[in-house]
Amino acid sequence: MTTIADLTTKEAPKWCPGCVLPGTFIQSNPSVKKIETIKTGERVLGKDGKFHKVTEVMVHRHRGKMHKITAKCFGSTILTEEHPVLCVKREKVGFHNKTFETEWMRADSLRRGDYLVYPILSEIDDKDFIEVKWEKKKMDRKSKNLPNKLPVNSDLLRLASYYIAEGNAHNRGIVFTFNKKEIQYVEDVKLIIEKIFGLKATSKIRENKNTHEVHLSSSQLTRLFIEWFGTGAANKRIPHFMMVLPPAKQKELLKGSWRGDGYIGSRKAGYKTISKVMTEQIKMLLLRQSIVPSITENKAYGMHKTSYNIEVCGRKNLTTLKSVLNDEDVQGSIGTRERFVLLKTHVFLPIRKIETFDYDGDVYNFEVEDVHSYVSGNATLHNCGDFTILSTIKSAIADTGIEQHNTLIVSGIGCLPPDEQVSVGSQWVCIDHLKKGHTVVNGDGEFTSIEERMIKPFEGEMLEIVPYVSTFNRIRLTPEHPVLSVKRNFIRERNQISKEKLSNIKPEFIEAGKLEKGDYVVFSFTKKVTDNPIYTKDFCRLLGYYLAEGYVNKGGGRNRDSANVSFAINSNEKRFRDDLIRLSVKLTGKEPYVRHRKNIGDLTEVTICSKELALLLEKIAGTGAGTKKLIGDAMLLPIAKQKEIIKAYFRGDGWHGVVKGGKNIIYRANTLSKILAVQMQEMLARTGIFATIYIKKTKSHTYKNRVVQPSGQQYVVSFQHKKQFSMTHRTAHGFLLPIGKINKKPYRGIVHNFQTSNEPHSYLVKGIVVHNCGSKTPHFVRTYGFEGLHGRGLAVASGAKLANNILNVIAVAGDGDTYGIGGNHFMHSMRRNLDMTLVVQNNEVYGLTKGQTSPTSEKGFKSNSTPNGVLEDPVNPITWAITAGATYVARGYAMDIIHLKKLIADGMKHKGFALIDVFQPCSTYNKINTMDWYKSRIFKLEDTGHNPEDKLAAMKMGEMWGDRIPIGLFYRTSKPTYEDGTPQIATVPLARQDISNVDISGLLKRYK
Repeated sequence: MTTIADLTTKEAPKWCPGCVLPGTFIQSNPSVKKIETIKTGERVLGKDGKFHKVTEVMVHRHRGKMHKITAKCFGSTILTEEHPVLCVKREKVGFHNKTFETEWMRADSLRRGDYLVYPILSEIDDKDFIEVKWEKKKMDRKSKNLPNKLPVNSDLLRLASYYIAEGNAHNRGIVFTFNKKEIQYVEDVKLIIEKIFGLKATSKIRENKNTHEVHLSSSQLTRLFIEWFGTGAANKRIPHFMMVLPPAKQKELLKGSWRGDGYIGSRKAGYKTISKVMTEQIKMLLLRQSIVPSITENKAYGMHKTSYNIEVCGRKNLTTLKSVLNDEDVQGSIGTRERFVLLKTHVFLPIRKIETFDYDGDVYNFEVEDVHSYVSGNATLHNCGDFTILSTIKSAIADTGIEQHNTLIVSGIGCLPPDEQVSVGSQWVCIDHLKKGHTVVNGDGEFTSIEERMIKPFEGEMLEIVPYVSTFNRIRLTPEHPVLSVKRNFIRERNQISKEKLSNIKPEFIEAGKLEKGDYVVFSFTKKVTDNPIYTKDFCRLLGYYLAEGYVNKGGGRNRDSANVSFAINSNEKRFRDDLIRLSVKLTGKEPYVRHRKNIGDLTEVTICSKELALLLEKIAGTGAGTKKLIGDAMLLPIAKQKEIIKAYFRGDGWHGVVKGGKNIIYRANTLSKILAVQMQEMLARTGIFATIYIKKTKSHTYKNRVVQPSGQQYVVSFQHKKQFSMTHRTAHGFLLPIGKINKKPYRGIVHNFQTSNEPHSYLVKGIVVHNCGSKTPHFVRTYGFEGLHGRGLAVASGAKLANNILNVIAVAGDGDTYGIGGNHFMHSMRRNLDMTLVVQNNEVYGLTKGQTSPTSEKGFKSNSTPNGVLEDPVNPITWAITAGATYVARGYAMDIIHLKKLIADGMKHKGFALIDVFQPCSTYNKINTMDWYKSRIFKLEDTGHNPEDKLAAMKMGEMWGDRIPIGLFYRTSKPTYEDGTPQIATVPLARQDISNVDISGLLKRYK
């Protein structure tokens, strides 16, 4: 029988965290709690150092490896191997990083020495007074009335810490127990009690116990102290309002705590408690004072309970603690190397060790509002994300008992034709030449690796987006493929482009089919810089001349091992010639050989006789006018050096003229090398200039009956000095290029796409940023998988079912590609009643392609594609499915896993077309249909006695919306499937039939 473990692949979704063990302490409000005790609605600490509400709690059974991550100072956290942890990769073993760029990494990707990121509580809520409602018993006529407003000052905070450390409440009184020598603390307690509450406390020395006690009789104050601070050493705590006071006030909490349960030594200071809550609270108070303590746990033994040591050591820590406690006895050990890195808002803790072990039992996780993260004892963890549908599909497959090897999952993505060219940094490469593991450039200009390639046949409309200013950078892609863009109407103001709006707007990924003439696409380029001492500024200038007019001569005959480099320049370019002579002397120490070549035109040839220089130039830039190109490291040089290459190249192969009006100069350079033209465009972009490229047809050129230039085509690189082309705009995200036109042409053939390894999940097609969108559900479930095109998943699923009708076919899609792009396939699949299951992840927004309006978006919903709100009513998937002929129609909620699992499992068992529309909140792009929004509205049909066999009742329930929204099984009926009416597959699946002797020539003739 298939189990969830059987269905789990090694590949894990980047956005779907795993879970942690029960018993894991989580930083909550006011302090730590075990994860299994945290309920929906409670608040936990997030990665931003603030408290956020838990919106959903998850628990499931895990069978597999657990990773115990132990950090320096703060101990361990145990979690599943796929759980993302906020961390910083160690740059050099044995040395702290100089920069700390955080990233989410799977637990099994962490290594010893990497840093765990721990936030410092940043919430501040200062109070001068706090109001108290005293509880006074009816028969209590003797006790004194206490003030209703208590000052939140140093006295109250110090008294609180005395009680937490040395106090105990019982019956109607409070007792503080100090060492009999600590007279100043006894007097301090008595003075504070009288000053704040107007009560007289008494003191008593117990010689037999060597203690000095302070007694206070007040039932009202006793109840308040128990409510605020607890009673009994193991249950002590600091109330939340004190935990969020300004750090300056909190010094008094630390001062009193240390006087009671703390100690100060010559090389370290410490605090000991048996309260886990107090341990974490003292840790947080110290962090807010820029002190990073070390926490150790002492196991229980005999009559002794588990206790916790909080130690402060190191010169910086102890110097700060000395200031906080105002204690001259605190001294720091000189030269102690810090084991951590402390910044203003976070502390970075190196991983000391990582252990793994097998586990079979429950694990926990939850969803956290806004920040989608929470904090354990030593690390910041990602929350559960929105991946419950995947887990539910796995569970449903396991529950139905269907065989994984007889199951197909279909999803869809957008793609490009095989000859589209992708930037790999040094040049453009056709997408069909790229393989898994190859490196490409993403939309941020950073290098990223290809994790997965997707190749499939496509027949349909292909779009060609042509930028107005550089038609050479035109790209072709399927209509659903997202492109990083700016809609023109977003930045218009009185029919003019607003430069202010343009500079502030953030481009969004928009489906190619939704773009129009005048909209802007984003042109980006490689941002990485790597210097190389070989490339001096003089050498870079010579390299530019070589790219323009240079060639390498290799000897023959007796001199076959010799080589030199020559430059052919116009005889009237004296400045060019003189510069070459200077560079030759500077780089080789030799004067070059200069001669006039009248036989090939009015040219001067400058030859530098250096074999080493000639071979180096050939290695870096190649040879031959049509094949010259720079190697990768030259494309990553600092901008100052690349400017030398550009200036020399345009001096050699270019010309310039004055633009109309005489206010600007335009530069152009011609080359026979397409790669070199692209590289010049890239280098100019790195310097802040966008250059256009266009193709120029050339005729053959002769001189004295000798062909000196054959006919063909040249690539012209053109730019304006000190100014962008008027329609091109430079922003922090790249250059915005207006779309000149969008061509639509039929296409039939193979298309490609791939998944990149890190955010942003994008790559550059001829410099233009596109998304590497894709549903990877087939990669995450160990069944057969097929990735169709975005919106065409049902077409693939239908074909697969007819080709092998004994397959269990499950299509997984979103609301956009099912009810919008693929609406026709959705309608006809239901009409045919094919025996397959469709699970729709309905976010009511295009979540995958960055937040555009989808067919199910609420009327009035504002997005980057509808800034003024949606005008249309949303489609109703339930009533559409019932009227179109689906025989199983249900709706689930992603966060109710048990209910959703049953709906999907029953849909798989049903004979006929089954639709399960799943409400899946998208916390990133849909702020209306949130978890709270759904929870306050949804109800289960089975709780109402609904009869799913009643079609009219199903339609009525399907129409319900607003304050009450039903989920569950709406409609179920039985009728013959499409396969039942296809006799050719009645006995043997088509895929298993012998077609070797089938004659189809007659059929083909009919289509001629």
